[in-house]
Amino acid sequence: MANLTKRPSERKKELVAKPIVLKGKGERNSMNTRISAVQKEFLVEQEVKGNSTDTLRYYKSSFRRMNKFIAQNELPQELLEKVKEDDDLISMGEKMPLGVLLDKDFEVDFKRHLEESGCNPRTINTYFRAYRAFAYYCMDEGWIPVRKISIKTSKAPIKQVYSEEELKKLLKKPKTSNFTEYRNWVVVNYMLATGNRLSSIVALNIEDVDLENGYINVNTQKNKRPVAIPLVKQIRRILKEYITLYRNLEEDSDLMGTDPLFCNRFGERLTGDGLINAISKYNKNRGVAKTSIHLFRHTFAKDWILRGGDLFSLQKMLGHSSLDMVKNYANLYSRDIKDKAEEFSFLSNTRRTTGNTLRLK
Repeated sequence: MANLTKRPSERKKELVAKPIVLKGKGERNSMNTRISAVQKEFLVEQEVKGNSTDTLRYYKSSFRRMNKFIAQNELPQELLEKVKEDDDLISMGEKMPLGVLLDKDFEVDFKRHLEESGCNPRTINTYFRAYRAFAYYCMDEGWIPVRKISIKTSKAPIKQVYSEEELKKLLKKPKTSNFTEYRNWVVVNYMLATGNRLSSIVALNIEDVDLENGYINVNTQKNKRPVAIPLVKQIRRILKEYITLYRNLEEDSDLMGTDPLFCNRFGERLTGDGLINAISKYNKNRGVAKTSIHLFRHTFAKDWILRGGDLFSLQKMLGHSSLDMVKNYANLYSRDIKDKAEEFSFLSNTRRTTGNTLRLK
């Protein structure tokens, strides 16, 4: 158990930093090297490994939360009382030595901090996965002693989806010639037809669309495995019209197959944040309060399951490397299959025998 009567800086007096000699950089150890310096090295390694910009953004965001905690946990109270902005706290935490991770109670203190901040168990696990990945990197590099960091699993919450009424509003075809609104309408249809992730959508090129055979090649996937997924007739018609009107590939066009399928009004590839903001405005303008792009993916998965689609096909459509996540979707939406239970259960479809009602004596 953590000795909460002492600040971590006092508890660390007994700890000895393990020195590391790096070629061309002299001697560094966990007590004379800032945590931000090693975090940057970790991010470079993740980028070299080919991790997506979304993953890198997740690590950076998690580091900000961790560094804020470090400042609050390590600095004297009288100094903390003078700090008003979170960015200042984060900056102070970044300047602390990596040796803060040597404290055997670091995980306990960090978790307690997150709980007291009002984070739910799922959010705490999200931060801890980033911390654990960084801590294991530090162990591999020899910065801190090797130890096991466990993360307690928590049940996934019931995920929100778009209601039928909301989808009717979002899927109504615009009568305007405004490119942005029309493109957003096409994107919404595309997401509901494929369940693609945001990162996959913004990476699509014109040449990835095979309208003749009814497939689209999704080359950017979280699991790093490109896949060709089928396009239903409705989305094929919509994409054909969109490409013909706005992404025309005739001989006099400057466009090439490697140009983005979904672009801004200047023809430039949409960024993830750009599409998030565009769909948010599109939804609000149509009277839909929900604005999350990822909810379209959940909506796709739920609809697939409730219509009787098999999990192996859903796994391929969603680009998951295993069945675990799609099984999770099935479990989450099991409460919505009550009507199907009545329709397909053996007892509901078995003719009951008739007879005199028995009376209890």
